Amino acid sequence: MSDPSPSNDPLLKSLQDAQSRISELEALQRDHEQRLQELRDQACLMESMLRTLPLDFWVRDRHGRCVVQSDFSKQVWGDRTGNLLEAEPLDPETMSQWRAVSEKVMRKEVVRREVQQVMPSGERRDFVKIAAPIVEEDEVVAFLGIDLDVTDRKRAESLIRAQRDLAMALNATADLDEALGKSIDAVVRVSGLECGAIYLVNEDASLDLAFSRGISQEALNDVALFEACSPQARDVAAGQPLYTHRDRLPPDRVEACRREGLRAIAILPVYHERRPVACVTAASRTSDVVPDTARDALEALSALIGAAIARIRAEQTSRASEEDLRLRSEIIANLAEGVVLVRAVDATIVFTNRKFDELFGYGPGELLGRNVAVLNAASPPRSPEDIGNEIIASVNRQGVWEGEILNVRKDGATFWCRASVSTFHSSRYGLVWIGVHGDITRRKEVEEALQREQKKLRRLLDLHERDRKLIAYEIHDGLTQKVVGAKLLLEAFRQLHPGKNDGQWRSYDSAVELVRQSIEDARTLINGVRPPVLDEFGLVIAIEHLVHDFQRTGCPGIGFFHAVEFDRLASPLECSIFRIIQESLTNACRYSKSERIEVRLAQQGSRVRAEIQDWGIGFDPAAVQPDRFGLDGIRERAQIFGGEATIESAPGKGTRVAAELPIVEVPAE
Repeated sequence: MSDPSPSNDPLLKSLQDAQSRISELEALQRDHEQRLQELRDQACLMESMLRTLPLDFWVRDRHGRCVVQSDFSKQVWGDRTGNLLEAEPLDPETMSQWRAVSEKVMRKEVVRREVQQVMPSGERRDFVKIAAPIVEEDEVVAFLGIDLDVTDRKRAESLIRAQRDLAMALNATADLDEALGKSIDAVVRVSGLECGAIYLVNEDASLDLAFSRGISQEALNDVALFEACSPQARDVAAGQPLYTHRDRLPPDRVEACRREGLRAIAILPVYHERRPVACVTAASRTSDVVPDTARDALEALSALIGAAIARIRAEQTSRASEEDLRLRSEIIANLAEGVVLVRAVDATIVFTNRKFDELFGYGPGELLGRNVAVLNAASPPRSPEDIGNEIIASVNRQGVWEGEILNVRKDGATFWCRASVSTFHSSRYGLVWIGVHGDITRRKEVEEALQREQKKLRRLLDLHERDRKLIAYEIHDGLTQKVVGAKLLLEAFRQLHPGKNDGQWRSYDSAVELVRQSIEDARTLINGVRPPVLDEFGLVIAIEHLVHDFQRTGCPGIGFFHAVEFDRLASPLECSIFRIIQESLTNACRYSKSERIEVRLAQQGSRVRAEIQDWGIGFDPAAVQPDRFGLDGIRERAQIFGGEATIESAPGKGTRVAAELPIVEVPAE
């Protein structure tokens, strides 16, 4: 055996270096534990804040156990904390859907779906359910669920569609019987009640049955006419909707309803310009109360029916003057909206309908004789008069103006309207402007809410990108540097011991190769998390490197063309554009079989456009699931920044992916 004494000094020095390194690592460990505790404290605070939000959300771990549930969710569904998904009282079909969702989330997909769900009370409600992965160190550790109750929105949308369809149907006919038939069909269908009828109010205030659905002929014989002095006619004259049970009706009506099997009753007087013109009645054979949704539908449709009846009667009785008929037709055709007539010579209001007065908060006739500029809200530096002049200039040039305008009510409150303005020649007023206004304040509020949500998403994406950047830096400056150092030490060790033969160094060489591969893996991981070239040199240089990397791996010829004026964009926007191009190039190289691919990046004013085109085999977008090939991800990345992405392809004609986004440059330091 060789004498080890000559190597004692180097070993002692190595031991001392190791001890020093251990001390440094222990200090780093203490710092890490302190930072970890701070992060835990912040996480607890954030979780406490989130729990109190009026939002139905929850978090399940990868095993399906509910680990976080908002207080709002507990109020709706009960406390599910600690419950496994398998233990939830779900039917087999719902459980199967949940498993499919879980599988997608575990693949780091965000799943959004619309479902109808039975509430604990037994009511069926519509939900948009969103499930998103919670990722730590590139691994899904849990998933977040958010349940958005859209029942009221869908009901409102359904009612709006029904109003629109009925309005279109009523406006398309001049025959009263046809209009009443369509009206009662809509009343029964939209309200969900089993039967209904429409009565017309005669000049003497009596009620004549005009149309019915779902009522036997025997019952109709008893209710075909109500005299002006009858309780039924007095209910209509009172002008208020009546929702009641048959047992609370007058005795003679109770017995008639009992024979017909009617239980819940709705009676809605239909008024037009403060005069009763009809009465809509509807009834249920299965329920003791008229649901709120049915009440909303009946009241909304009644206004349309009243307008239609008034219009048709006006057309039937107002043919003495052709000009008056044309003017009335213009007004009546738009009675569902606010209508104003303005004398062009001096911009004076000469007519407003009831809806217009209600819309602007004025009483009947209050606006007559006033300048139309009183309706417009100032938009500095433009005055209300300036805004009116711009609209009239457009009408004079094109014959009509349509757009959104900020109006002001009598009490000074501003609101948004969708308005159209056209012209009409009257023998009484000369040239008049006809304005049709509809309140779109709610829609604007929804749009603003969506914009706020987009800003929130951008902030979350910014935080996400910052975390990815920090992770990349930690890998690069920490792990990678240490592994590179280990590789250099191993290589130096071999140079210090040249006397060994190749066979003796075989295991050593394998270890060096593993270290080298670890370095390459770390660099690949850094590029996947956040490409360093994107941070250091910006989007254009990063795309050039990306194209070079694809060509180095055997992808066909790729041309990159760019014409931009910006230097650097906001980091999340740069990353989103880079990922869109990266995903598109991956698909093109992998599937298109194209001999050439072009990438174009262009600035168009305040927007940037990225296009990736190949001339390969193409595909039918309608036949491909949206989540295949990352197509949904491409669209969503663009939408988050207020842009849009289009994917055009056809078998044999190649594919073109185009994304256009608003430019957000790096904020000034």
